[in-house]
Amino acid sequence: MTDLLQDPESFLPKIKNRWMIGAVTADVVPEAWQETIQGAQGNGLDAELAVLALTGQLLQVAYRPANGQPLLVEQPLPVLELPPLPEKLRSSFRRLLAAQDGSDVPLLTLIASRGYTVSPLDWMPAAREESLPSVYSPWLGWASGRSSIDGETSGVGLDTDSWSDFLPAERRRALKALRIEAADTARQLIEDQGLREAAEERAKIIAVLAVGLSENDLPLLVKLNESDRSGKVKSIAGNLLARLGQSQCSDEDCKELADFLKVSKKGLINRKRQVSPAKIKTGAQRKRRTELLESVPFDALAGALKQTPMELATEWVFNDKDGVSDYLTQMIVNTAADEIIWPFAQNIVQRDAIDSINDDLLKRLKQLHNPQINSEIFQLVLDADNGYFDSAVRYLADAPGSVTFEQLSKTNGYSCLLAAAKKQAKDDSRADEHLLQEGLSNLGLIATQEAAKELLEQFINAGMMSVDPGLACLRFNADLKPCE
Repeated sequence: MTDLLQDPESFLPKIKNRWMIGAVTADVVPEAWQETIQGAQGNGLDAELAVLALTGQLLQVAYRPANGQPLLVEQPLPVLELPPLPEKLRSSFRRLLAAQDGSDVPLLTLIASRGYTVSPLDWMPAAREESLPSVYSPWLGWASGRSSIDGETSGVGLDTDSWSDFLPAERRRALKALRIEAADTARQLIEDQGLREAAEERAKIIAVLAVGLSENDLPLLVKLNESDRSGKVKSIAGNLLARLGQSQCSDEDCKELADFLKVSKKGLINRKRQVSPAKIKTGAQRKRRTELLESVPFDALAGALKQTPMELATEWVFNDKDGVSDYLTQMIVNTAADEIIWPFAQNIVQRDAIDSINDDLLKRLKQLHNPQINSEIFQLVLDADNGYFDSAVRYLADAPGSVTFEQLSKTNGYSCLLAAAKKQAKDDSRADEHLLQEGLSNLGLIATQEAAKELLEQFINAGMMSVDPGLACLRFNADLKPCE
């Protein structure tokens, strides 16, 4: 048999060809097989069946074709800085992960905030996931085929020489940190290295200039807005230019949009000025208004209305039903200067239009790096919640598991959930089941460990069973002690 392994292709095709035409193979089988075939015939077996058995053994057991290319040796999976979850919590984590409707990032971030990571047997990142906690960066590198450890975890700073050592998400995180510490250095690095990236990544890198934006960034932004090949990069550069008061918009478009709005006064004694959408008559007008709202910068619109940007931000009324306020909010997020953002958010709250505070506006507010503003806006998010707590999860993306029971117990959302739990226990109603499932799960992501324990007790006392799947995330949080 050993000799046959040297050149099996010299006889196997002949055997297969004979079988294809229904002929016998006795005269084409190797000499070394003849004795075995004759022995099989002596025991009453068909000779062709003996040839089939020998051929199968040769192909499946004795013979292994050589690889056409050299084998690739995979790098070992990097060991993460934080220890894995305690063994007793792994099954709970897997169940929570399977039940997640959206992103698994909030759950992973909560675990990382307590000082743990997860087992690679329970979860591994996709190569292009970018919003994960930075502790998983070595795994992202491994998943994308890179063997190097990321610059952040190895203590290497981002510069021209180390640029290619960073994964894209890590690089942007490092650039944001560098913009806070040394904005000019970060901008030069973006100009020297970032502009060489592909269009999609280049756009994300240019967006980092929003951190610490100043007039020193004007030359680069003007260059990108005029000559970059990517329309998305041009759009981002144009928005950042608008934040610096350098509008790239025609006077005709600004005046046309202003004509779709009206400035009026309200009140008998203290007549206060307000700005709102004018009534429109046709679908074509509505379509054109939307196009202009998406393209005209905020400062330019204020000028066309003969108002200052601050006046427009604080005098806008949120009484329309066709989405104009939402478009204006996005316009302000994209193109308004930093000093406009908080007064505009306060105007939203004063006019009881909290739904107009979208995720992008929350990001702009957080970028102001003002602790007092952050505290106030977080309380607004909690107070305005209707029981789902999804806005709180998004707002606390970088600080999960940080809300105390005292903070939560005063919110309308908590009262709604508690009432729904009592109603369900009393009459077995399933009307609020989705609210309970989503709200309780999100509470488990934002509550401190002590708050999670108190919340468990409150909802069990309200009539829920301790093993109710809706309480799974709260139970996990309550059992997840900080790593010592």
